[in-house]
Amino acid sequence: MSSPNAIKNQCICEACGTKFVRIPSQRRSRTFCSRQCSDRSKKRIPLLDRFFRRIGKKTAAGCIPWTGWTLQGYGVFSTSNGNEKWRAPRFAYTLMYGPIPPGLHVLHKCDNPICVNPAHLFLGTNADNAADKVAKGRQTKGSDIVHSKLSEETVREIRRRYALGTTSQYKLAKEYGVTQSNVSRLVNVTRWKHI
Repeated sequence: MSSPNAIKNQCICEACGTKFVRIPSQRRSRTFCSRQCSDRSKKRIPLLDRFFRRIGKKTAAGCIPWTGWTLQGYGVFSTSNGNEKWRAPRFAYTLMYGPIPPGLHVLHKCDNPICVNPAHLFLGTNADNAADKVAKGRQTKGSDIVHSKLSEETVREIRRRYALGTTSQYKLAKEYGVTQSNVSRLVNVTRWKHI
C-alpha cells in the first residue's frame, strides 16, 4: 500500500506519459520523470513559446519581469539544444529590434536586470554602461568599497589637517597607512570627490 505522500506527489511525465513520484524537496513545477524527457520536451516546444512562458505581468513602473532562471541577477534561458544560453533582456531586444552588433551590450533604462520590456532596453558600449551606472548613482564609492582603508570622516580629517599647514602629506600618509600619492589625490580632490 502506498503512503499518502507518495500518492500526493505522484505525477505523469509530460513527455513520455510515465507515472513517477516527485520528491517533496523538488520544485512543484517538475513535470518530467527524467532529465532526458525534460530535454526532449524543450526540443518540441518552440523557442518563442519557451521565452514567453517565463514572462510575468507588467508592473506599475512598466517593467515586464523575467520569472525564469536568473544568473547574476539577469534572466537566462537556453536554446532548444540546451547548449546556448541567452540573457533574457538580450533575447527580448533581438526579438523586437533585430540582431545586436558585436561589442554592444543591452542596457536598462529602468535599472531592473530582470526586466525584458523592449521599451526599457537600449544598446550601449561597456563605457556607456559604466557612465550610466555613475549617472544613476549606482557606482560604489568611498567606504562602501570593500578594500577601502579610509572612511569619509578620515578623509575630511586629512583634508582639514593638510589645509591648516601643520603637517606634510608624507606624515599624514604614514599616520593613516596609505601612500603619499593617495594623500595628494585626497587633498587635491581627485579622489573621494563625493565628499
